[in-house]
Amino acid sequence: MNSSSERARDIIDQLTIQLAKGWQAYLIVKQVHERRANKRISSMVYFFNTVEFSCLETTVLTLSKLLVPQADSISILYLLNFAEQNPSAFPKARREPLADVASRHKEQLRMLEPLIDNLKQQRDRTIAHLDKLHVTNPSAITSVPPLDYLEVEKVFKDSSELLNEYAGYLEPPTYIFLGALEPNVVEDVEYLTILIEHDDAKE
Repeated sequence: MNSSSERARDIIDQLTIQLAKGWQAYLIVKQVHERRANKRISSMVYFFNTVEFSCLETTVLTLSKLLVPQADSISILYLLNFAEQNPSAFPKARREPLADVASRHKEQLRMLEPLIDNLKQQRDRTIAHLDKLHVTNPSAITSVPPLDYLEVEKVFKDSSELLNEYAGYLEPPTYIFLGALEPNVVEDVEYLTILIEHDDAKE
């Protein structure tokens, strides 16, 4: 494997690690939220508040790493720029010019700009920093729209497909399958829910 291909694999591996981390956190938020909403989990309020909010913050932060470009940081846009500038790093990309593939994916990112801007605002104002607006103009903080969970889920899946496409251009290819994580998270949260229900029934 040449050095540019090794670099490509390193970039994809780092993005994949972040994607899996964020997806797992999102799944925990989703499962815990659903069980609390239908009253299957009604005790241990402080613990599950912390779990839900912490996993939501992790979701926002990891999506921000993937989608919000920063100078000297690896992101999906960084991968697309690398692919345009180093097509030889992807030896199996023969169906169409890699620059055209990357350009198409950049257009997909542009269509996500409202979500990306929302992620950036939530990250900068409430997670990574404590914005002065919390004191001077609290309504400006609360005016940031909440994340649409269905949209977030779609972004994770679209991002995994994009990463898998570039991973498939490497030799050998390596892929990420987000669907493999979900049954395990569901099983873990369901097991914990049953334990709580059993303990609550004894009171």
